[in-house]
Amino acid sequence: MNPVYETPLTAESCDGETYDLGGQPLSIGGTYYDTLSTTEGCDSVLVLSLTVNPVYETPLTAEICEGESYNFNGEILSEGGTYTDSLTTSEGCDS
Repeated sequence: MNPVYETPLTAESCDGETYDLGGQPLSIGGTYYDTLSTTEGCDSVLVLSLTVNPVYETPLTAEICEGESYNFNGEILSEGGTYTDSLTTSEGCDS
């Protein structure tokens, strides 16, 4: 009798990204299965536990007086406007 293999896999992705499991793009965390065939013709099952980590967006508001400046994470700003900066979470996702 030829064996049937079950291979557990774990993976992480960031919210808004996809993870490819055998050509199937996955974007929601959960448990997924992919059935393959061994050289002996028996099923081999991949069991993927996918975690999707959040991406955070934190709005900040600041005011300065004319002639002053604001230090925005190392960028010195002196004009009004909307500015963005990307940081990386401990899970490797942009925030």
